[in-house]
Amino acid sequence: MRTCCLALVVLILIATCGSEGNEFEAKIALRYATQQGRTVLLEVAPLEVGANRLRITVLDNKEQPVTTESARVRLSRLESNGLVQEETTHPVDQDRLEADLSLDDTGWWQTDVVLSEKESASFYFRLDPRAKPPLETALPDYQSDPRAEAVYQRALQTYQSLNSLKWREELTSGLLAPTGIGVWVVTDAQAQRPDRVHYHVLSPGSSEYDTYRVGDTSCSQDHGKSWQCSSGSSSDPLNLNYLRPTAFKLGRQDVVDGENVQVVLFYNPSQQAWYTWWVGSETGYVRRQMMVAPGHYMLTEFFDQNAPLVIQIPAEAQAPGG
Repeated sequence: MRTCCLALVVLILIATCGSEGNEFEAKIALRYATQQGRTVLLEVAPLEVGANRLRITVLDNKEQPVTTESARVRLSRLESNGLVQEETTHPVDQDRLEADLSLDDTGWWQTDVVLSEKESASFYFRLDPRAKPPLETALPDYQSDPRAEAVYQRALQTYQSLNSLKWREELTSGLLAPTGIGVWVVTDAQAQRPDRVHYHVLSPGSSEYDTYRVGDTSCSQDHGKSWQCSSGSSSDPLNLNYLRPTAFKLGRQDVVDGENVQVVLFYNPSQQAWYTWWVGSETGYVRRQMMVAPGHYMLTEFFDQNAPLVIQIPAEAQAPGG
């Protein structure tokens, strides 16, 4: 669930928290991909209980804004079932749309930006007046629910029993800086226990690389460059030992990848991070994860649990001593 670039990305993002001033002062700015390979930038102001304005910019695969006539914005909560509000956007200039919606309570919110029947992007964030997003989260202010913890423990045990797994992870910082359009880093990964993993990491306009780790050998290749390999200690690529969560709460029921899921919410103190897991009611699989931590909004989709998989370092990669 974590990538090797994570720590470096977070340090860079926190260090570059300035943004250009304008009349629309976004409290958070999130970017996620659509099904058509484009990304959507969502800015929210003032991110308070009550009336809020959402600004939407659609970007092509070269990170250029594209003209969008309108979109539908659907607002719902992760703590409860049902649609809260739906609005049609209005254009504010050639490349940007806006909509006014009401966030009527604290907690987890989902915002779906629907561009067409076949293209949309989903965003998740927490609303808490005690927090200072996107760089500071707030501690839990409610008692943990044992029923929710039971759902989490079942999902954790199922995850720990997996032999193989694939996932796609989208990381954004919550800031417009330093690019003015928000940072977006996507990782496509696959893992095979006990000690094999492959990451493909893309940060448009910044970097693109592959990393393979098999046993104690790790090989990486920046796009267009030669392989670099090294030796180190082996590790379990699906290790979740960093999770010591509390403040469990049951959320809504949903459907992910064709399976009915139970949403469970929790807080991990060591990361100052809030999590949402979408847990399969039948399989116990973690189908989706959302993490909100300082300078760190990460959405992960998990799939192909226990599917046949063989991860090997590519033949063209030069192993140490080879």
